[in-house]
Amino acid sequence: DTIRMTILRMGFDTHLMVHAGGLKLRRKPDGTVTEVLPIDAPLEEDVIPEAPIHIEIDRQTDSKILKELQLNIEVALKDVRYAVEDWPKMVEKLNEVLTEIDLMKTNLDPEEISETKDFLRWLLNHHFTFLGYRKYTVVGKGQQKGLKLIDGSGLGVLRDIDPGKG
Repeated sequence: DTIRMTILRMGFDTHLMVHAGGLKLRRKPDGTVTEVLPIDAPLEEDVIPEAPIHIEIDRQTDSKILKELQLNIEVALKDVRYAVEDWPKMVEKLNEVLTEIDLMKTNLDPEEISETKDFLRWLLNHHFTFLGYRKYTVVGKGQQKGLKLIDGSGLGVLRDIDPGKG
């Protein structure tokens, strides 16, 4: 879906998309395939599981546009990889928030706090796809009050973002 959306965002239609099952390959450091292994071969340190995708889109011969398409797909797949890799950490962060809510002293309505906690637990029960997380601290006072990003706190799609850019 991510690849298809990236292609569509660039104004192309996808005419065919075939996703082959997993392959197990050995490659040289330069990426050259040296061996294609049977699907039931055990994973070893130098064996890379891969899942090739064949995509046919609108005819395009402009090398600059094709390079832009390639780069956009690579960025989108990097975001997917980051979201998947950081999923457990994001779930852990939400669990930490639930604990913080229990420990905080506040004048807020207990019913509202309970409803908030129920909602957060509902999210944790596979009703939400966590894509990114960042932690901020409140700085300043009055009209000068704002949020400041805590460096290194980004997870998922927000892992790599320069705080000055978003």
